[in-house]
Amino acid sequence: MKPDWDKLGDKFKDSTDIIIGDVDCTTDGGKPLCSKYGVRGYPTIKTFSGNPMGDDYKGGRKYDDLVKHVETNMGPSCSPEHKDKCSSDELKELEELLKLPLADRKEKAAAAQAEMDKLSSDFEDFVKGLQDSYEKAQKDKEDAENVLTPKLKMLFASTKEGSKDEL
Repeated sequence: MKPDWDKLGDKFKDSTDIIIGDVDCTTDGGKPLCSKYGVRGYPTIKTFSGNPMGDDYKGGRKYDDLVKHVETNMGPSCSPEHKDKCSSDELKELEELLKLPLADRKEKAAAAQAEMDKLSSDFEDFVKGLQDSYEKAQKDKEDAENVLTPKLKMLFASTKEGSKDEL
C-alpha cells in the first residue's frame, strides 16, 4: 500500500486544500497523535473533512481507489468559506443555518454527530451479532461433524467390495 499512498501524496502535493500525510504510530513521535485519533491497527487511513476526530476510511487500498475517494469526498465542500461549492439547495440551507445563533448551530452539530455515532454503534452491534451467529453455526456444524464422522467411516468401510458380512 505504501507505494500507492506515496503516489497519492505526489498527485496532491501542490493542493492547498488536500493534505496527504502519514504517521508512524510505532514511534514515540507518532504514538501520541495516533492515540489522540483512536488509531489501533496499522495501516489505518483517516480522512478529515468535517469531523475533527477524523473518519476511518474503509475503501480500497489501491491507488485508483484512493484517488477516487479523495476526488469525490475530500477538499472544500459547501461551507461559509466555500459558498461557491454549494448547490442552490445547499446554499439556501446554509444561509438559514447562519441566521441561527452560534449556540444553536453547535447544538444542531452535536445532535447530528450523536446521530452519526449511534448509526455507527448500531452497525457495529449488528455486525457483532452476525459474527456471534456465524461462530455459533460454525461450532454447531463442527460438533455435528464430530458425531457423524465416525459413523460415516464405519458405513463406508462396511460397504466396500469384498468386506466380510460375517466372521
